[in-house]
Amino acid sequence: MEKLFQTSDKKYLQKTTWIAACFIFMLVITACSLSGRQENKIDPPLKYPDDNEIKTLILQNSLTQHTTATENDIKVLKIKEFQKELLVLVLFTQEENYGLTLFEIGTVDDGYKITSGTEGEYSISMGFSANMVIYDNTSIVFGDLRSDTWVPETDTRKKTGYTNIKVILDDGKTVSEDVSGDAGYIIILGSNKEIDNMNFYNERGETVNILSDIGGVHKVKNTVYPNI
Repeated sequence: MEKLFQTSDKKYLQKTTWIAACFIFMLVITACSLSGRQENKIDPPLKYPDDNEIKTLILQNSLTQHTTATENDIKVLKIKEFQKELLVLVLFTQEENYGLTLFEIGTVDDGYKITSGTEGEYSISMGFSANMVIYDNTSIVFGDLRSDTWVPETDTRKKTGYTNIKVILDDGKTVSEDVSGDAGYIIILGSNKEIDNMNFYNERGETVNILSDIGGVHKVKNTVYPNI
């Protein structure tokens, strides 16, 4: 009888140990699954502010050096995501403060905040401008696009109809950007890249302009605004 009880106790202990081991195994699997889900969690896409929100931000920020501008003097040309922030290209059309600025806008609470600004050259006779700035070791080229451009050989103007820009880097690699219907462009080139040339094409694939039409890219520096 004693041996029977010993055998029964041994079987019960083995069964209990097996159940406990299975339970621990399931806990480990669940924990790993939850951990994997957290690691693979995708950040929600940034919500783009509308043009009026951008204009209000600029007008409220006295550091943008356009304190006399009104909403009618501000034209939003292009918006692009960059490192969980937004790059916003703006043209100021006020006669005494006409200019092109690339703003870096971050999110704060339920709103937005301008964190930096880069003033660049804008197009005059040619149909485009080209400015290059480095943000966090990343080269970015930006500029405005016009509906017509100067033809120096005949001293006339022709329609541009830009649809694509191809940037040729100094290492031979290229970066292309669709600009159909756009009044400006922001092209992220990569880590500390230099530009060798840029080609501006129309919908027929014809070259309308090249970078040398304006002499070359204009290198600029951004101004980081204090946290106020």
